[in-house]
Amino acid sequence: MADLIHTYLLQILHLDLKTGIWTWRVQPNGHVPAGSIAGTPKPRGNLEIKIDGKLYQASRLAWFYVHGRWPKREVDHKNLDPSDNRPSNLRTATDSQQGANRHRLANKNLNTPKGVSFHKASGKFTARIKVNQKHINLGLFPTMAEAHAAYIAAAKKYFGKFARWE
Repeated sequence: MADLIHTYLLQILHLDLKTGIWTWRVQPNGHVPAGSIAGTPKPRGNLEIKIDGKLYQASRLAWFYVHGRWPKREVDHKNLDPSDNRPSNLRTATDSQQGANRHRLANKNLNTPKGVSFHKASGKFTARIKVNQKHINLGLFPTMAEAHAAYIAAAKKYFGKFARWE
């Protein structure tokens, strides 16, 4: 990404800092006029913008646009909306921090809260959390609520402001 120069980005694209919407300052090709909204939505909702034949994630471009340097880590959307590229909604994050900022619906078993599963052999609920690509078992609990409380405490401990448990 080092080939895209900040001043060039500012010349060809505009990012509305209040809405996070990108628009072309110039006509990028024969089909898209200047002033058009830039970006193509991907299946997961994030946007990509093609500049001189190369695809860029709109969130990473927003970071570069505002800060004048590429993010060293991933760019996380605080509100979980991958199409919301307002700078106030973006922050850099590790893979673990991004994982912590996932909604419970990302959980394969929607009958239990995030971080909790039923342990058939014991008849109890187990809580576990993933930190830096490693699973940490938090224990077995007689109730789902107790297991979830253990997950919440661990999420706060390991992920702070990135922690999400609903």
